[in-house]
Amino acid sequence: MPKTEKQCEKIKDKTRQKIIERSILYFSLYWFSGTKISELCKYIGIAPGSIYNYFESKEELYEEIRKIAVSFDLESMKKLVNLPFSAKKKIMILSRYLIKKLKDDQVFAAAMTLSTQELLEQNEERK
Repeated sequence: MPKTEKQCEKIKDKTRQKIIERSILYFSLYWFSGTKISELCKYIGIAPGSIYNYFESKEELYEEIRKIAVSFDLESMKKLVNLPFSAKKKIMILSRYLIKKLKDDQVFAAAMTLSTQELLEQNEERK
């Protein structure tokens, strides 16, 4: 029985999400310059080149995951800013939260790695 358009769209969305999540992990290990699309496809578990059904280029994929990495959990941090605690207490809460999140969530840890890499690259460009 053929799939409905809705089923196909759901499969496509799920595959796109899988590509993004696995790419965050891969780029955090190999950075942009060390990432080959053919190797990334193997890592994700998709057919070589099929990534181009979802993203036009490696640059577009990287830009998408970079946006995610930079904005990861920003809402929680915004809420923390508005709490009626001292700066020291806020830093303690944030530190505990980040340590727990880094231990428990591999994608979050990879996103933080990407954000750090980007900050380091920006710092090097300024020199």
